[in-house]
Amino acid sequence: MHKPKYTRRIPSDAEYKTVKGKRFVRIFTGGKWQWVPVSKGGLALLQHRLWHGRLRLATGRVITIKLLRDRESSESMLRARQAHEDAVRTGRALAASKSEETVAELIDRYEAEKRLEGLTEAYIATTWPRLREAAAKLKWETIEDVRQTEPQQISKWFTMNARGALGTKIKRLVIVKQFMKWLMDQEIIFRVPRFPKVSDKVTNQRRALSPDQIEELANASPWPRSLLYRLAFATLARRGALLALRVEDLDLSDPAKATVVLIPRKSKTKRGQRVPIPAKLVPDLKRLVQQAKGRPIFWKVATLNMSNTFKADLKRARIEHQTEDGAAVFHSLRHSGATHLAKSGVSLMLIKEMGGWGSLKMLFKHYAHLSPMSDRAAIDAVMNAEPASQEKLKIFKQP
Repeated sequence: MHKPKYTRRIPSDAEYKTVKGKRFVRIFTGGKWQWVPVSKGGLALLQHRLWHGRLRLATGRVITIKLLRDRESSESMLRARQAHEDAVRTGRALAASKSEETVAELIDRYEAEKRLEGLTEAYIATTWPRLREAAAKLKWETIEDVRQTEPQQISKWFTMNARGALGTKIKRLVIVKQFMKWLMDQEIIFRVPRFPKVSDKVTNQRRALSPDQIEELANASPWPRSLLYRLAFATLARRGALLALRVEDLDLSDPAKATVVLIPRKSKTKRGQRVPIPAKLVPDLKRLVQQAKGRPIFWKVATLNMSNTFKADLKRARIEHQTEDGAAVFHSLRHSGATHLAKSGVSLMLIKEMGGWGSLKMLFKHYAHLSPMSDRAAIDAVMNAEPASQEKLKIFKQP
């Protein structure tokens, strides 16, 4: 890699100086006044701010391409470009798309694809304005602007320009990263730059609600949100999966064996499963199905801002949103259902499958209160009990 040099005409009123036999001129370049060497032809000799590298195309032709200002990022970009060209040459990848679309047009296409995947209107209404705002702040207008994005540019935008609480900033960061990964999958860009690693453990701490509190919340909430809360608690399903439910996903023919199918493309983990529905919820679900008329059964709720709506419903039920144990949010319903099942003696393996967790390790990571110390009294009562038979154990010596 190298930074090529180029020449520029020197203004007639420029200031000169000589250092160790070399002549320099003071000109305005790169946004500031600098002393630069004077060439033998009497021109200002400047060095390009961007690194350049030589790339061997799939056709065998070698070209010089512009990279980035940072050397490490430029090396990473050049390696990614070369690996892609090598893959094209061996038939393992397609040639890079020479799209003439603007970033705004690409965001529209990205949104359209995500709608086909089943994302809810509520998610789209909050996500895409943030993505467009980030693109404007990062000064993305063309594909080349995205390709030339450096890690420092991402970090500067995150720390200085992203508004809101830390959790909101991190959501914006994730949205931008997902969009860049989509562009790379489309073979429009060749790499995703490093993104700052930020932890939000404190602000994301959630607490579980008791079954009585869940019932109070449902009773204080208007229809059909009351049913949505009860269903989230009973099925351990995430909000997005519930809001996307359609009539065909439900089997209510036998109330004693009622089930709901959470299809993979609507699930965060991309794992689909059939989950039982309590018989007491079947009459309300049948009523809701009659009102759906070809739409998602919770279509009236999908257009709401659920974070604010859930807080308002908590207030109606006189349940504190934030306590020393954490915040009560919609995801707390899933959290509470898993906790209630575990404390009632349901196998953790069944809870894992029902909730779609990838492993028991993941289940314990987010539900640490399911540890042995959470019910010390019950464990002590069992382990401290005297055995029914007082017969002494026989000890055998090893031969």
